[in-house]
Amino acid sequence: MTNDKYIAARTLGDLVRKLGERVLPEIIPILEKGLDSQQSDQRQGVCIGLSEIMAACSRDYIIAFSSTIIPTVRRALLDPLVEVRQSAAKTFENLHSSIGTQALDEILPYLLNVMQKDAIPNATNGDQNNKEDEQEKEETERDFALDALQRIMQLKSRVVLPYLVPHLIQPPVDIKALASLTLVAGDALARHLSRIIQAVITHIADEKDPQAKQQHLFYAEQLLAAVC
Repeated sequence: MTNDKYIAARTLGDLVRKLGERVLPEIIPILEKGLDSQQSDQRQGVCIGLSEIMAACSRDYIIAFSSTIIPTVRRALLDPLVEVRQSAAKTFENLHSSIGTQALDEILPYLLNVMQKDAIPNATNGDQNNKEDEQEKEETERDFALDALQRIMQLKSRVVLPYLVPHLIQPPVDIKALASLTLVAGDALARHLSRIIQAVITHIADEKDPQAKQQHLFYAEQLLAAVC
C-alpha cells in the first residue's frame, strides 16, 4: 500500500471536516465504486477512506449512511486480497466504535452465513461443470469470510467473541472455525472455553461418519493446542 493512498484517505477526512457532512452523498458512492477497481491498492484505499470519513463524522450521519457503508464494508471483507480484508477489518472496528451493535448485527451474521454455506448438491449431465465452478467459488468465499472474522477478532475479540460463540456452537458445530478463531481470541476466550469444548466433544461423539469424525478430531486438536 503506497503512502499516496493514506494521504488521499486523510484528505477525504479533512474535506468532510471542512465542508461538513453534507458532502457525504457525493463521496460515499465514489468510494463504493472504488471496490470495482482491479487495483488492490485502490480497493484498500476505499477502506482507509471510509475510516477517515467516519472519524470526521457524527454518529447520526454515519447511521444515516449506514445502508451504503455497511454493504461496502461487507464486500471489502470478502475481497480476494488479504491486505484489503485487513484494511476492511480495521474499517469494521471504526464502524463499530461509531454505531455500536448495528455493526455487529449487520456484518457478523453476513460473514457467518457465507462461511457456513452448505456444499452445493451433486449435479448431473451438462450442469456438472457449472456446479463445480460455483462450488469452488463458494468454498473460496468461505475461506475469505473465515479470514475476515479472524482479522476482526484480532481487533475486537472482547466484543466479537461473545457474539460469535453462540452461533458457532450450535449443531452442526463448526470446529474448523472455532479452531481458527481461538488462535486469535486472546484473553477473551477464557469465559467461553468450557462451552466451546463441551459443544465440540458432543459434536464429535454424535458424528456417525468415520471420515467426518477424523476431520473433526483434526480441528479439535488444533483448537486444544491453541488454548493449552
